[in-house]
Amino acid sequence: MKCYPSLSVDKKYFIGITVMQTNELGFVASLLFILVPTIFLIILYIQTNSRGTGTGSED
Repeated sequence: MKCYPSLSVDKKYFIGITVMQTNELGFVASLLFILVPTIFLIILYIQTNSRGTGTGSED
């Protein structure tokens, strides 16, 4: 079994892409691997912006 994507061309259109198969646990783990850090960074960004001036020195 090939691990490379295979493209089939029919009338100048891409019909399908074959990719590696994975089970549901692998899919959920990959999804969490992307979503958890992204949500964490978005929350930090929102909290930082809501403070207003930031961490600059004020006279």
